Amino acid sequence: LLAQSAAILTTVNGINVLLSLMDLNSFVGIRDITAILKLFKTGIRISTLGQLKEKHFDFDEMVLNLDDAILKNHNFLKLPIDEQVANLFKVLIRQNDN
Repeated sequence: LLAQSAAILTTVNGINVLLSLMDLNSFVGIRDITAILKLFKTGIRISTLGQLKEKHFDFDEMVLNLDDAILKNHNFLKLPIDEQVANLFKVLIRQNDN
């Protein structure tokens, strides 16, 4: 049963079901939705996600610049981000600044 649940969450439909259960009106909900989408869309590790800083985002180029200090293999990596994820991260950054 656990394996079936995990398999469902690796599909777009499964992710959409999970996201529909979350609260977009709270900081925690937005944070969690942003994390889930970033993990799903890029495949980065949870530990890498937890080390992201504002300096890693290039919103003009719509990329995430991951330096060697936060990656397991210690190589620089540039990952594209879509508008949805970029906008969610911008909201989180603004809320953190306040």
